[in-house]
Amino acid sequence: MRQTITTSPGRRPGGMNTHAAILVAAQKRFAEAGYDHATIRSVAAEAGVDPALILHFFKSKEQLFAEAIQPIYDPFETLPTVLQGDIATIGKRVATYMVDFLEDHEQGQTAVALVRASVSEPAHTILKELFENRIIEVLAAAAIDDRPRLRANFVCSHYIGLVMARYINKVEPLASVQKEEVVTFLAPALQHYLGGS
Repeated sequence: MRQTITTSPGRRPGGMNTHAAILVAAQKRFAEAGYDHATIRSVAAEAGVDPALILHFFKSKEQLFAEAIQPIYDPFETLPTVLQGDIATIGKRVATYMVDFLEDHEQGQTAVALVRASVSEPAHTILKELFENRIIEVLAAAAIDDRPRLRANFVCSHYIGLVMARYINKVEPLASVQKEEVVTFLAPALQHYLGGS
């Protein structure tokens, strides 16, 4: 039987909708403040719940973070489909996929949260495992047969650099240009890494 949590007056009661609201609030706070500076209390205030309710659902800040960034894993399940096709146009396809992913509000916010927090544990470990065990493997399988894992590493470095420069530090003019222009500049580099041309 689920334990009953007593919340303060005006707070959202526990339940599935509350669980989802906490995750959305956590994504926002981790994206804005990073892992170290986002607190259980600040997430609770954003979600309109008592901090005790967050600990009831997630047990710890580490577990809350791990579940909050989980949506970033799912979109990469579509990456193998993006990589299928003519090797001569792989750079454009990957660049378009990368930018569309980051421009999506929910996915982009989660990506920002993970990269911003990646200097701290557990975000550092989560990001490292995500790239080493999932993304790099998929990219390397599609790259030309000349140090494919290193080529895949360079693609991932562009992804992290793009998140930092455009979405976190908002370096101009990169932060303000249309996404189509970002793809235009990014595609040749990714083509060189994956397609060798």
